[in-house]
Amino acid sequence: PSLKFMFVIFIIISTWALLSVMTGVVSDNMIYAREAQTQKDETLQGERRAKVQKALKDVFVASHGGSRDDKRLNNQEWQELLKVPFYAKKISDVVPSVPKKDLADMFAWLQAEADGKVPFEEVLRGVQTLAEPPSGKSILQVDSEVKQRFSRLSNQADYIEDCIMDMDGKVKESYASMHAMLDELIGISGAVVTANEMTPDSVIGAKASPEEESDSRTPSEMT
Repeated sequence: PSLKFMFVIFIIISTWALLSVMTGVVSDNMIYAREAQTQKDETLQGERRAKVQKALKDVFVASHGGSRDDKRLNNQEWQELLKVPFYAKKISDVVPSVPKKDLADMFAWLQAEADGKVPFEEVLRGVQTLAEPPSGKSILQVDSEVKQRFSRLSNQADYIEDCIMDMDGKVKESYASMHAMLDELIGISGAVVTANEMTPDSVIGAKASPEEESDSRTPSEMT
C-alpha cells in the first residue's frame, strides 16, 4: 500500500512538472511569435510610409515646377493635383485603401498656416493617418497632439487677454492725462466746469465766452 501511495504522488508531481514545462515552452513560442510579427509589421509600416513620403514628395516637387524651396500647398492646388490622372494614380498606388474623396477632403482637416497653405509634413501625416488602420498607439498619439494644441491655444488666449488688459490700462491712463490737461485749459480760460461734469463732448460743445459772443453779433444786433 505504501508503494501505491508513493506511485500516485510520483505520477501527480511528474504530470505537474510536465505541464509546467509545456506551458513555459508554449508561452515562450507565443511571445517570440508576437515579437516577430510586431517587428515584421513595423518593417512593413516603415516601407509603406517611405513609399508614401516619396510619392508625395514627387507630387509636391512636380506641382512647383521642379522647385524644392516651397514645400507647401493650398487647398485649390491640392484639388487640382488630384484631378490630374497621373498624380492621382501615383498617390492612390501607395495608399490603395484610401478613397479619393477622403484625400480631397483631407485638407479641411489639416493644420493650415496663416496664408492658407499646408506644409509637406502635415500632408504626409494626414495621408499616413488615413492609410493606416486605427490602433491604440495612433489613438494615443492623436490624444496627445490634441492636448498639446489646446495647451498652445490656451497659452495664446492668456497672452491675448494680458495684452488687452494692458492696453485697457494704458487707454485709461491716457484718458486721465487728457482729462487733467483739459481741466487745466478750462481753468485758464475762466470757464466753470467741474472735473466730474467734463467730458470730451462737453468740452467741444462748451459755450463761447461773452467777448466772443459780442464779437460774433452783427451790426444790426449791436444797435
